Amino acid sequence: MEVKKKNEQHGFIENLVAANRAAGVVEDVVDLLAGYARLCIKLGLPVEFYNSPPLDEIKSKYPLVNKFIRGNQHLEQSGLEFLSRYAELLRSQKLPILFNIEQLASYLSISSEKLQLIASNTDNYYKSFSIPKASGGLRRIDEPLPALKEIQTKLLRGILENIALHPAATAFRRKKSIAHNAKPHVNKKVVVRLDLKDYFPSISIVRVQAVFVNLGYPKNIAQTLAKLTTYKNKLPMGSPASPYLSNVIAGRLDRRFEKLCEKCGFSYTRYADDLIFSSGSNKVKSYIPIFLSIIKNEGFDINEKKLKVMQSGSKQKVTGVVANVKINIDRQHYKKLRATLHNCCQGKVLEQAGLWGADNESSFKNQMIGHINFVRMLNVDKADKLQISFNKIQWSA
Repeated sequence: MEVKKKNEQHGFIENLVAANRAAGVVEDVVDLLAGYARLCIKLGLPVEFYNSPPLDEIKSKYPLVNKFIRGNQHLEQSGLEFLSRYAELLRSQKLPILFNIEQLASYLSISSEKLQLIASNTDNYYKSFSIPKASGGLRRIDEPLPALKEIQTKLLRGILENIALHPAATAFRRKKSIAHNAKPHVNKKVVVRLDLKDYFPSISIVRVQAVFVNLGYPKNIAQTLAKLTTYKNKLPMGSPASPYLSNVIAGRLDRRFEKLCEKCGFSYTRYADDLIFSSGSNKVKSYIPIFLSIIKNEGFDINEKKLKVMQSGSKQKVTGVVANVKINIDRQHYKKLRATLHNCCQGKVLEQAGLWGADNESSFKNQMIGHINFVRMLNVDKADKLQISFNKIQWSA
């Protein structure tokens, strides 16, 4: 029924667009009509375009919508009424009012010419480099230059973070951590870990554009927003907007697994590209082919080398957290940190920095702070012991 309803809604939008084009309506207006209709359908509201009340009655409870109305008094009355209602729906979702490039440029505090230049040449606004992976090999980073990074940060804060994420997604969000990811899988008989292959690069500009279209923006604005948040038509690892976008795009995957796991009595969480399933019985193992099929169906690939099934009699690690009886830091990792800090207390800071792959003492110090904070999320007593050793080190940086 849900698929049938979506097809009917899609057909309604297509017919609306075709009818207005046939009537000779300007393409930008057709785009606005379609965007408004999509937003009404999403919010479960009737699709009504023109009401034409007296001009002095076109008002809103939202200050930004009233500002928009005051700035567009030159528009034909019915058109202004339609746009004000469209703007009101966007504000009800805590989204900025973006109907054209000029409004988007104003929102981003840059000129329209500068915005169009960046949007049409985004590949020139990145620097690429590689960093070592914890598991070996290199990870490619495509980092936006300051001008584009500032734009992406504003889009993240002003638009993307207003999109509700699925509870199973525990990475890249405030007040969530690897501890939240591990807790549902504590004391389970079987834990299954699946890894999505090339997670960020596997997300195309088409899927990113769909995020902004589904929010209710006209397609021309959605296209521009997608260009501003992708690199070489893919989601870049290095952009401040990519993590949140990836969570939004993986939302349907999360919802499908949530329904399946509720039906079967399994637990499910996702930390970025790490998908964790657990159960009090061995039954979960027989569902692995179904998990793989759903992942493929949702447009992602699996790194089959990282597929792991962990029984209760062995160490069950969930994103670096031991989850057998309670969440805890891995013993070997803790011992390595303790030995590292002890050696640093003996004046061997640079030697230890090299062993951890740090370029200099300052980055090594920050690295150790990060590891101690990681331990603190899982075991406060152990973190306090590490902190005592850390405070004894004679840091020069």
